[in-house]
Amino acid sequence: MLMTLVRKWLSDSQLWINPDRRLKTRSWEEVRPALVNMVAAPRELRRVLMWPQPQSSVP
Repeated sequence: MLMTLVRKWLSDSQLWINPDRRLKTRSWEEVRPALVNMVAAPRELRRVLMWPQPQSSVP
């Protein structure tokens, strides 16, 4: 995972997931998987690092 590699050079406080601005011009079939991956990446990193998951306000 790219985020794991980046942690070798940046501190955790310097990492974030930046949404792809082209999502507005894509079809829903392309947007949904991109958003799913964007949410999954930090969750997976937290799981690997055994950090607590933030509480979601989305049902």
